[in-house]
Amino acid sequence: MSDIAFEDRAFAASAAGTPPRPVHAHYVGAAVALAAAATLELALPLGIDGPPGAPSALLVAALTLGAAIATLVWARRRIVARLRAMDPSRPETALVTDGPYARSRNPVQLALAAGIVGASALFSLDWGVFAAIGYLVWLRRAVIPAEEARMQARFGAAWDEYRARVNRWV
Repeated sequence: MSDIAFEDRAFAASAAGTPPRPVHAHYVGAAVALAAAATLELALPLGIDGPPGAPSALLVAALTLGAAIATLVWARRRIVARLRAMDPSRPETALVTDGPYARSRNPVQLALAAGIVGASALFSLDWGVFAAIGYLVWLRRAVIPAEEARMQARFGAAWDEYRARVNRWV
């Protein structure tokens, strides 16, 4: 089943007054992308990265993982402050437009992509950047359209104004 169909069913259930099932597509997709990078590294190493633990790789890993974790924590705090709960099984009750959401409509997804790059640098996975790009393309084509349609239906003009003011990525 495609994520779009799953998201559409979740929105239809919430519109009918039934809470949708939890959707964790962003996190599952990031895990799959990282697993794909590791699998490709074992099956078809590119040989462009140094050995695990190289100082430059550790620096890249520390910077990208640090930024990813900080963004995830910041985004979660903004959602919790605004909604009092971060439960993907319940429909949105407010449009969060401050914190990292003032700079990107998808800060969690960007943070997860940075996490893929950081973990790949930490473990010397040459395929990590490709996995992160593939993850972002998958999000853009399979997940975000349904999310944005749901937000449009739920928040109307407020969503239109936010979408016009804030870029999807950065």
